[in-house]
Amino acid sequence: MHIALLISGRAARYEVCLLPILEASTHKIDIFMSINDECCEYYETMKIRLAKWLKGLRFEKYELPSDFKFDVPHNKQLDYHHQIVDGKEVPYNQMSMYYNDNMSFKMACDYEESNGIKYDLFMKFRADICCTLMPVKLEKVEESKYLLYSIVPQCDMMALAKHKVRIISDAWVWSNKQTMGIYCNTYNYVLEQLNTSNGKYLVHYESGVTDNIYDNKIPVVYINLPYKLDRNRRILEKPCQTNLGRICGARPAIDIHSIKELDLPIDPI
Repeated sequence: MHIALLISGRAARYEVCLLPILEASTHKIDIFMSINDECCEYYETMKIRLAKWLKGLRFEKYELPSDFKFDVPHNKQLDYHHQIVDGKEVPYNQMSMYYNDNMSFKMACDYEESNGIKYDLFMKFRADICCTLMPVKLEKVEESKYLLYSIVPQCDMMALAKHKVRIISDAWVWSNKQTMGIYCNTYNYVLEQLNTSNGKYLVHYESGVTDNIYDNKIPVVYINLPYKLDRNRRILEKPCQTNLGRICGARPAIDIHSIKELDLPIDPI
């Protein structure tokens, strides 16, 4: 299979999580990364280490739209949290994820067209997924068909926003180009939901992609493939104000601009 692998938002822990998975895979994989950051020496090292697979890389510090409306209070019991930006509680990380999903997908489409190739699958993945392998056998989705494959999420729960159904993963999904084009358009979908509800739409990671897929009536196939995330996946982020705080047991944050690489051992959770 020739796979366009879409990675969005952060690239931390690629050294010990993503890299071994790529090296063990039997598929031909092209990586497209859209990172919510500025380029620095750490990323220059990453370019070298991922050179065999990396076909697209962009950096942009994400900013919420100037007319962004959001008026949904935090609810710890429902297991969602927002960030404090300019003194306001907003779903910054969630919107950044959706935005960079979209941008990484567009990079892959542009690369496919400009190089006269055709990917068998477009796959969203995370640089901090570990303790798993890429499936040897992956089903190709017909061009004319809408069908999404979703990994069974670590936290297999019901969506919290519009559709109270089993969540679709925001970490590991795949399909053909047209289906993934809809999945990766969640950013615009969520903005539309916020606009029509005057900011009353709950922006929650998996719930956003789930609502988008269900509103577009796309069938979903769940794949039970165990995986873990690295506990230190936020180690290179500046400490941010959230309602749930940092990951329990994680190491203190490190300034990404002060290091060249970070090969700390995996700490899976």
